[in-house]
Amino acid sequence: MFPGASDVSQQGIVVYVTIAVVLVVAITTASERIAKVFGPIGRAWFDFAKLRREAAAAKRSADVAELQRQIDGLADALRSQSARHERQLGEVELRREADRGEIQHLQTTVVSWERWAYEATIAAARGGVTLPKPPSN
Repeated sequence: MFPGASDVSQQGIVVYVTIAVVLVVAITTASERIAKVFGPIGRAWFDFAKLRREAAAAKRSADVAELQRQIDGLADALRSQSARHERQLGEVELRREADRGEIQHLQTTVVSWERWAYEATIAAARGGVTLPKPPSN
C-alpha cells in the first residue's frame, strides 16, 4: 500500500454515501415527483436543473436562429451572384453573336475579293497584261 494512503475498505461508508448522493441528485434533476419527496431541497434542486435546461434550450434556439440568419444571408448572396452571372452570360452571348456576324461579314468580303482578284487575273492574262504581285503580310 502507498504510504500515507488510507485503506478504502475503512472508508466504505463514504463511498456509499457519495454514490447515494450522486444518484439522488440525478433522480431529483430528472423527476419533479421524486424531487418533492426530498422536500424543499429536492424541489430547489429540481427548479435549478429546470432553469438550466430552459437556459440551454433558449441558447440552442438563439444559436439556431443565428445559423438560420447566416444561411439566409448566404442564400441571398448566392442568388445575387447567380443573377450577376446570368447577366454576364447574356452579355457574352450577345458579344458572341455580334462576333459571329462580324466573322461572317469578313469571310464574305474576303471571298468576294478573292473572286474579284481571280477574275481580274484571268482578264489580265487574256489581255496580255502582267499584274504586280500582291503585297505579303
